[in-house]
Amino acid sequence: ADYAANTRHYTVRHIFGESFWKAAFSVWKFERPYVDVLLLSSNDVLYAPSCLSSFSQIFRAQPLADGKPYALGALCHNFGCPGPAHGSLSRDVAHRFSDWAAGTGHGVLQLLPQSLAAVQEAVNDVAQRERAQLDRDAMASTPLDCPDWGLPIAFNREVLALADGLEHAEAFLNATSEATCRDVDQLALRSFVNTRCFAHRATVSSRAYSEGSFGT
Repeated sequence: ADYAANTRHYTVRHIFGESFWKAAFSVWKFERPYVDVLLLSSNDVLYAPSCLSSFSQIFRAQPLADGKPYALGALCHNFGCPGPAHGSLSRDVAHRFSDWAAGTGHGVLQLLPQSLAAVQEAVNDVAQRERAQLDRDAMASTPLDCPDWGLPIAFNREVLALADGLEHAEAFLNATSEATCRDVDQLALRSFVNTRCFAHRATVSSRAYSEGSFGT
C-alpha cells in the first residue's frame, strides 16, 4: 500500500513461494471479488501517496485497450528499471520527463529514495506533463516481461475471463513465477505505463550502484 496511514484503503496480501501467480489470482478471483485491480509487486518497492490509487482511476477510465484487457506498469528510474535490453526507456521517468530530469529533476532523482514524494509530485504536475507532451495517463510501453516483475504490474478484472479461456489455464496458473513470467505472452496483453505513478525499487537500486550489475 501507500504509506501506513493509507493502508486501510487497500487489501494487501503477502505471498511467498513459487506459485505466486496462482495464489494472487485465486485470492483476487474468489476471496476478494470486490477488489477491482490486482497489482503484483515485490515488497521492496516504495510508493508515494496517490500512486496506487491512480491504477484504479486509469482502469475505470479505460478498462480495455483495443477491446482487450491490458497490463499496466509504473514509471521507474535508472537501476530501478530493467536494463536497456529490455526496453526500459518507455518506463524510465528521466526519459518520459526528459526536460525536468535534465533540469531541476536531476538533483531530485539523485536523492532517491528520500525524494520519492517529490518525483511523484513532478510526474503529476500539470506544467511538467505539458512539457513532456503527455496527453494520456496510460501510455504504450514495451512488454512488461520477466525482469520487470519486481516492479508493479497491474490488471483489472477483465483479465480474469481471458486467463480462464486459455487452453492450458490450469497449468498456467500452477506455473512457477519464472515460468509464468515467460508464459504470460499467452494472454497477448498489450502493455502500458501509468504515467501518474512513480515506483522506486529500493534494494535493486542500492545493490546496482554498489555492484554495477544492473542496467546493462
